[in-house]
Amino acid sequence: MVTLVGNDLVVQDVAGGDSNDQLTLRSDGVFLTIEDPNNILTSDLVLAHGDGTHSLKIPLAEIADSVIVDTLGGDDKLTLDFASGDLLSRIRFLGSEGADRIVMQGGAFAGASVNVLSNASGRISFSDEEVVEYEAESVTSTLSIDDLSVTYGSSDDQVELMKSGTGISLSGILTFSQPQRLSIETGDG
Repeated sequence: MVTLVGNDLVVQDVAGGDSNDQLTLRSDGVFLTIEDPNNILTSDLVLAHGDGTHSLKIPLAEIADSVIVDTLGGDDKLTLDFASGDLLSRIRFLGSEGADRIVMQGGAFAGASVNVLSNASGRISFSDEEVVEYEAESVTSTLSIDDLSVTYGSSDDQVELMKSGTGISLSGILTFSQPQRLSIETGDG
């Protein structure tokens, strides 16, 4: 179900809470498109296009603040597709139970900062002030990022930097295309 709660657009699993959602968000500058090839999407928004299909279009003018994606249980994947331009200033992915992952693709940024809060949560800020907050077991990015900064919290994190295809992987949880510059801060732990 896609609805407005206050100033936030909320995308929530209503198929029993244990479906394997495969959501994609993209924007063309006028509409936010939400797609799931496996599940039918519904909305109570009057201006939403595609209610009862696998693809909904929501006018960006209807979204004053954040997009919150709450997939509940199941092994869920949220793809953020920047190929047609920026999405919104703030996206929150609440993966909850299951093996959840977030994929970011199709864009280029001068810089990005990742603040890892735990093995399954964090915050990604881009140079143009877009923010992605996530609760997921893995994050994969094929975005072109010049400067990538990763900061771990104050817990006793062990960070393993590995080559992963044409990119890098940090402890098998964060995978990014090879940035021009990489900095890692391990915090106080």
